Amino acid sequence: MNDLEVIKALEKTIGKEIQRLEAVDWNTIGFVLNQQGQVTELGLYDCKLSDLSPLKELKQLTILRLPNNQINDLSPLKELKQLTALYLYNNQISDISPLRELKQLMTLFLGMNQIQDFSPLEKLKELNTFHLGAGKIYDLSTLKELKELTILYLWGNQISDLSPLRELRKLNILVLINNPIEKLPEWFTEFNMEIQWKDSWDSGITFYDNPLKSPPGGGGEAREGGDKEIF
Repeated sequence: MNDLEVIKALEKTIGKEIQRLEAVDWNTIGFVLNQQGQVTELGLYDCKLSDLSPLKELKQLTILRLPNNQINDLSPLKELKQLTALYLYNNQISDISPLRELKQLMTLFLGMNQIQDFSPLEKLKELNTFHLGAGKIYDLSTLKELKELTILYLWGNQISDLSPLRELRKLNILVLINNPIEKLPEWFTEFNMEIQWKDSWDSGITFYDNPLKSPPGGGGEAREGGDKEIF
């Protein structure tokens, strides 16, 4: 089955036309075709899709957007070794072990699922953007291995221990909105980012809607004993 035949099969499954496009956006139902007739980008937004098995034939996919579906089995994706961006937010996913071999992934959105264990991602060393909002996460230990991360969304989880984040020195956006964080360690002032106390998503470190008792820095110089960054 060639790539266009896979698209036709998917159209029958979802009962919708999948349009050929120049680029696939977050709410797209469409695909991008290269000069060799291979699908390189695919978006199936809000299509009630649950079976991903046809996708394993699309070996040249680099961008795959599947938000707002009914997906729980990711095993067909393990063959898609060219993927650099994968969007799976708002599905029914609990097991992400099939993603462990997708070593070229740079962008991964897994928010609004039922994932508790994301240790399969610890070998994804190229990952620089990671979204894991509105989940059940409390243990961040896997993240300490992902040192290329620059953008990290962890809103709406059960996080209280921030120590695994200390070595992620390339971060420039860190969203921790709506977690049970009561105390911030002094080393947080070592990050060269502005600390935000408002509902902000596009810059700095955001702690809005946490039960914080003693934020460091106080909006000015770091406290004595921490790094003397100015926020």
